[in-house]
Amino acid sequence: MSDILHPLRTPIDPAFRDLAQVMHGVCEALECDWFLTGALAREILLVHIHGCLPGRETLDADFAVSLPDWDA
Repeated sequence: MSDILHPLRTPIDPAFRDLAQVMHGVCEALECDWFLTGALAREILLVHIHGCLPGRETLDADFAVSLPDWDA
């Protein structure tokens, strides 16, 4: 897995930061990769990195997890 780091123009909501840290810890313990997708991912890129106006209407966070097989 690789991390892509960009400086943020505005801080990310602490509740999301905490959620992402929990997700990272769980997936690290399970030795699987994960990524953020959906409206929140778009919001972080456009608003917090590029400084565009917010357009997000939903309040959920969508994550994808990569597992080695169905048994996992």
